[in-house]
Amino acid sequence: MRIQGYETSIQTSPQVGEEMRFWRKPLDFDKHKIPKGKVIVIAERCKACGFCYEFCPKDMLEESDQRNKKGYKLPKIKEGMEDDCIACRHCEDICPEFGIYIEEIEEEGEDEEKEKKEKEEE
Repeated sequence: MRIQGYETSIQTSPQVGEEMRFWRKPLDFDKHKIPKGKVIVIAERCKACGFCYEFCPKDMLEESDQRNKKGYKLPKIKEGMEDDCIACRHCEDICPEFGIYIEEIEEEGEDEEKEKKEKEEE
């Protein structure tokens, strides 16, 4: 990557592996729950630009062999990564055709936990 004549080498350096990509965690990480999401593709709108799988922070989307009516290849979730979506909504934000969106998944008992926290705060 080039920035005003300077070349950054953090991603191409052999000393920095892919496992170091997101190595920091917030200090209060254990106090927050990471949301879960379900990726929904609207096949008729997709034009196979590839932005959704290029910008996914969990790298869980890829091009599939399935095509829509216009002949464009649709994105799909990589095998074994069905539960990895963190509902960041980057794919929603970057899609120029509004062809993908996220449904946030509520885990069982989550509503009860929210009510308890609200009561504790009062």
